[in-house]
Amino acid sequence: MNFLHKSQVFFFVLVAFILGVASASFLTVSNSVILWILLSGIFILTISSYQKTFGQTSSGIIKRRWTIFLSVLILSFVGGLARYNYFIEANRILNNFSNLKVGSQNLDFQFVGYVNSQSEVSGSGQRFILKVKRVDVPGRSVLTSENVLIVSDLLPRYMFGEKLLLKGSLKLPENFDDFDYVSYLKKDGIEFISYFPEISQDNQTFNINFFEETKIFIYEHLFFIKDKFELAINKSIAEPSASFINGILFGTRQSMPEDLKIAFQKTSTTHILAISGYNIAIISEVILLALIYFFKRRTSFWISVISIIIFTIMVGASASVVRASVMGLILLFANSYGRLYDPKNSIILAGAIMILANPMNLVFDIGFQLSFLAVIGLLYLYPLIDRKIKAGENIKSLKEIFLMTLSAQIMVMPLIIYYFENLSLIGIVANIFILPFVPFAMLAGFLSGFLGIFSSLLGQLVGYIAWAITSYQIYMVSLFAGFKYSAITISMEPVTILVIYLIIFYFIFRGYFIRKQKVISD
Repeated sequence: MNFLHKSQVFFFVLVAFILGVASASFLTVSNSVILWILLSGIFILTISSYQKTFGQTSSGIIKRRWTIFLSVLILSFVGGLARYNYFIEANRILNNFSNLKVGSQNLDFQFVGYVNSQSEVSGSGQRFILKVKRVDVPGRSVLTSENVLIVSDLLPRYMFGEKLLLKGSLKLPENFDDFDYVSYLKKDGIEFISYFPEISQDNQTFNINFFEETKIFIYEHLFFIKDKFELAINKSIAEPSASFINGILFGTRQSMPEDLKIAFQKTSTTHILAISGYNIAIISEVILLALIYFFKRRTSFWISVISIIIFTIMVGASASVVRASVMGLILLFANSYGRLYDPKNSIILAGAIMILANPMNLVFDIGFQLSFLAVIGLLYLYPLIDRKIKAGENIKSLKEIFLMTLSAQIMVMPLIIYYFENLSLIGIVANIFILPFVPFAMLAGFLSGFLGIFSSLLGQLVGYIAWAITSYQIYMVSLFAGFKYSAITISMEPVTILVIYLIIFYFIFRGYFIRKQKVISD
């Protein structure tokens, strides 16, 4: 039995790390257990590396390599366990102050930190994340680096990077009847909420590392530009089209009417309003297909890459936008270089880096999961379906858009059913009528916002084009959502979802293996 190729070894090592994070997310793994697994991996590695263990025959060398490979997988798995536990333990200081009122139990404490997100206006208040760097109690200070969700009055509006001193109690979040709010906050490392605390600007210094300083400097300017964009769009385009444009460009939909949000949900088109890999991946592919009519494929590729990078910077480069853009770039790169490039290592590497930065992404971030599944569908499921369905040149582009939508929908649908207990019966058809116009809506909205910063007249002129495109899309969403059986309520157990995905991946790997064999034989 031959040994694996280096790229395959790399792939499985990253998979082992991700499985380690997943195991720690679902199971409580103590540090002592992690230590024993670590020692076992080191022991296997030491014994198998000794040349006399398996001898110097060809079969002995192969056995040594496989055993070393097994030990490396164990060590990588331990790395995932340890990373999750370290992340959790590093965010436990504030546990000592939860559900305590200031001044209670002879404690008079205050929190010092900086604003770590854009403030989100909701009703008569605002929400933002405070990165707590220090807790001051009588006689001493406790250093930490934890996120707390702050709910405060609308004014003053707090800006990213602003240093604040806070006095108030910390509360544990609670789930709603139909929404896992605790897990939703955990993906951002938030385990506590402070409602309407006393807030004042803090002129004191606290420890901020180089990466935090760099992040604050960059994001202060990016969010300033983003605010200018949103304001210009709101002035240039009428509602609800303005909210729709802000949704597809920035992922913000606070001002969108509730009935329209429900319509998007019924038609399985909510992903359009969220900056996710699902959104960017399909849009980037549509842009590439459109550019090919005017430029060579390589030129179209680089124009698409530059467009995604500019878009990422201009809309604020938040974690979700960066993740979505990375997925879009992987898809573009794979389609540009065809069979010369196997994107699975790029996908798994991107995922491993994001999970390493924030282990909560894997289990608690639904957008993270949907992004990767959608891109896997576009890269691996779409080619399999495409080869089975033939179409003439006149409808080739329409077929590609339809099959890309179908491939992504197949991959994400079981997870959507599991989380939202909703199945759209017309989702694929609705997406066919709406998705092809999203790149044009984004372009017109982007230009309207950009020009509107400098000239209200120019912004409004281009805004009419954006309004016309989005009005059609909103009309189609409302039309499809109005059908009596546009969506049904359905629920599935985790085991059922797992079986469905195992079946899907079986057909993907089977088709991928057959295609590989054909490439090798050719």
